[in-house]
Amino acid sequence: MKKTYLVTVVTIIMMFLLTGCTSVANEKKIQSDLEAYSKSDFLKDGEKIDKVVIDDRQTDKAQRRDTVWCTVTVEDSEVSCEKSVALSYGLYDKNGWMLEDVTVSDESQWRITPLKGIAKEKIVDSLNGKSFKVDGESWDITKNAVKKVSVDKQDTDLKGLTDTVTVTLTLDDAVEEAKGQLIVNYTFDDEWVVDSVSESEKFTATVKPDKALDVTEDNLIEEIMKQEITFGQTTDDLGGVFSIVNDAASQTISLDKDEISDFVIENQETSQKGCYQTYQCGFTVTKPHAVFDFDVTVPYYYGETWDVQPLTISAQAISVDIEGEWTGTYDDVPFGGSATLNISKVDEDGTVTGVYSYKPSMGSEEAGSYNVSGKIDMSTLQMYLSAGSWIEESGNDWEKMDISAILYVDEGEIRGSGQMGNSFAVKK
Repeated sequence: MKKTYLVTVVTIIMMFLLTGCTSVANEKKIQSDLEAYSKSDFLKDGEKIDKVVIDDRQTDKAQRRDTVWCTVTVEDSEVSCEKSVALSYGLYDKNGWMLEDVTVSDESQWRITPLKGIAKEKIVDSLNGKSFKVDGESWDITKNAVKKVSVDKQDTDLKGLTDTVTVTLTLDDAVEEAKGQLIVNYTFDDEWVVDSVSESEKFTATVKPDKALDVTEDNLIEEIMKQEITFGQTTDDLGGVFSIVNDAASQTISLDKDEISDFVIENQETSQKGCYQTYQCGFTVTKPHAVFDFDVTVPYYYGETWDVQPLTISAQAISVDIEGEWTGTYDDVPFGGSATLNISKVDEDGTVTGVYSYKPSMGSEEAGSYNVSGKIDMSTLQMYLSAGSWIEESGNDWEKMDISAILYVDEGEIRGSGQMGNSFAVKK
């Protein structure tokens, strides 16, 4: 009796095990099989299966085949995704139904819904390439440019598939930082996509303390004094885009700090996100025989350090002190002689009147003097004086000619051409 009972129990257990091994996979088994399936990356990092629903299946036990069509919902921390999945099982004597193949529907057919609004770490990427005006300049939002980001407010509507985020950004550049607040509207289309961006608080730029350009008047004067200043250079327009620089009347003017007065920084401008800064300066330079107004632009550029760029300098003579007797020599072949330019008057409009005299070193009968009058060009300090009446006529009246001369302020000298076109140089 006991032996019969034992046989019966063993038979029942064997039938139960056999039935379990040959039962097709249910939802729970399908989920565990997909989680363990190593032949595909059905589950990506961070994903887990939330639900399996069997939609259809075809089982052929004679052929030991089972095909199951399911809707599988997977989730990560941000989205839920429904995928259509086909699973192929094979029946094995020892192992029962084993998963052999998995086919997943095309990604374009997946149904993706959000579980929460856009993540903070994805906001910057979503704004990549957007640009905003900061003090008239364009600043681009890039991952490398964002120094700091804070989400001030987030209003997520999962059913409506919208998310509105108010975010404060600090953008970083070599010299300046720009800070402002944006309202970013997102819509969900498989992922959160920017729909519109508007400024809640305008971006403003500030100079980073360690990159501030500390320039004083003394610094600017020092830079200006290093320059070789060309005065009197003029440009002749030949029409169209052609022009030539005429430096026949130009001279080099040196600057001494004691000659500079009334120095003022008239304007300071910043561009290129603070990397390019210019100082517009004005001052007066007083020389022994002329007074000038100077306008100078001193530009600085920040690469790895602040460096001075080429200066732009313009000068205009505003007054001259040339009245009186200027004496010197003139050149002539073979002897030359002495020359005198006695300037009796200089009017406010630059009109010059005076007497030009010359005396050869040999042959006193060739000496002469005559009245001259004309104007001095304050932009070049060049004088054009027409020859007037003789005061002392030389032996040859054709020697009287117009005077063309320049006041060279550093040398304190007037140089030009006089009688017979001979060159002369005189000092006061």
